Amino acid sequence: MSPMLGCALATAQGRPGCAMRALGITVGGMVLVVASSALITALIPVAADMNTNTQVLARVSPRLVDLVIALAASFMASLASMRDDIPDAVPGVAISASIVPPLCVVGAALYEGVWDAALGAFLLFITNFFAIQVMGSVVYLCMGLGARRFSSVTEQARNIWYAFVALAAVIIAGLLFGTSMDIVQNAEHERLVQDVTSNWLDGDDYRVTELAINDGELYVQISGSGKAPSVEALNTQLKHAGVELDGISLSVVEEHRVSNAGTDGAA
Repeated sequence: MSPMLGCALATAQGRPGCAMRALGITVGGMVLVVASSALITALIPVAADMNTNTQVLARVSPRLVDLVIALAASFMASLASMRDDIPDAVPGVAISASIVPPLCVVGAALYEGVWDAALGAFLLFITNFFAIQVMGSVVYLCMGLGARRFSSVTEQARNIWYAFVALAAVIIAGLLFGTSMDIVQNAEHERLVQDVTSNWLDGDDYRVTELAINDGELYVQISGSGKAPSVEALNTQLKHAGVELDGISLSVVEEHRVSNAGTDGAA
């Protein structure tokens, strides 16, 4: 976090050389974390499923709310770097927890060849990096660190960097908005499938014990007794509801009731 804040501070002060050195340290640290995580993934004896691991899934689909959280944490980190009454650990832990774990996921995903996960985790890291640059610039400029007169070259370089940061922030916000909408649409899609499946079992002595949608295919597990409902009927109802699936896999678990009648008085 420190070199990232240093980049924003040096830019506000009109010191492009220091800003580039801080940026270089940031890139070097990023490469070191990614390489280390890839090496550790290769050496550990326990294989982790990148598609189901909760630590991975929490960082491969950043949303717009992640940008808001990053901006808030970055504001506190920038303010803490200028004030002695705010412990550095308070914002430091918050923002650092959002910097290193995504890069660890990037390294592990690259080693496993899961490119989508690596790209999503890297987007989360980039989100936090530019959040630090945006809020750092705002805080440092508001505190008067950019008030002195600069040379025309320094002023132009600072303006170019600020324009680049602003453009990148807008692009990232657009990407995260798209991701957020995808998550909302997927949740709505899954809710609709659940409703249709419940209606499909209405009147039967079966209940849904597991339901999952993966890569356009629906997996349903039902438990109960009697004649199992038709999977073709479920497919028809889903189509009528506007749900298009690549396939449906139905697993039926039959439950048998055992009567205890006639066992009274048994030894």
